[in-house]
Order: sequence, then structure tokens, then C-alpha cells
Amino acid sequence: MGTRPGSPIIAFWAIIKHLGVKGFTEIVKKCMENTKFLAQRISEIDGVKLAVDPIMNVIGITTESGDSICELEKSLRNNKWMLGKFLNFNLVRAVIMPHVKREHLLEFSYDLEKIVQKLKL
Repeated sequence: MGTRPGSPIIAFWAIIKHLGVKGFTEIVKKCMENTKFLAQRISEIDGVKLAVDPIMNVIGITTESGDSICELEKSLRNNKWMLGKFLNFNLVRAVIMPHVKREHLLEFSYDLEKIVQKLKL
């Protein structure tokens, strides 16, 4: 097996040593606040919905009608938004990382709303 499976543990240890538990907790808290903010914005857009209520910093977006997300994902990509596409679950996934700011989420949600209206989802 070697030492490779231990790398995430060592990386986390290094982060805690660098930031401290309080610093790490603040970063996670900010990510979750941004996740909840984006989840609320998505819930206000007719035509799309959350796949599930997020319990971590990952948001799944799907169509309210059950229509394929392929055109939605393509349109988002054409607008420079690169989300993960999961065809088996008919959703696109956004991961809210520490570098993501509120203005990014607002810009994304405005673009998402325009695209959903254009596609008539």
C-alpha cells in the first residue's frame, strides 16, 4: 500500500498547523455561508432547483421539469462558468471554495437566471 493514502492526512495536518483550528474553522464557515447564499439564490430562479439541500460546500443544480441539464451546462460553459456535469443524476455541480467571493456568486446567479429564461426551462 505504501504511504500514498496518507497524503490527505498529512496535508490536513499541515493546514491545521499553518492556520490553526480557529483559522481553518473560519474558512469553512465562510464557504458554508457562501454555499447557503447561492442555494437561496438558486431556489429563487424558476426553472431550476437544488438537487438536495447542501450540507457541505457543494451545490447540485437540476431542472424543475426533469429536462436534461446538457443545454444548461453548455450555455453556462459558453458564459465561462465551468461546472461539473453529472448525466446519471441530471445535475451540474458547483463547489464553493475559499477563493469564491459573494460577487462571483451574484454574477453566476444572474447568468444562470438569464440562461434558464433563454432556454425556457
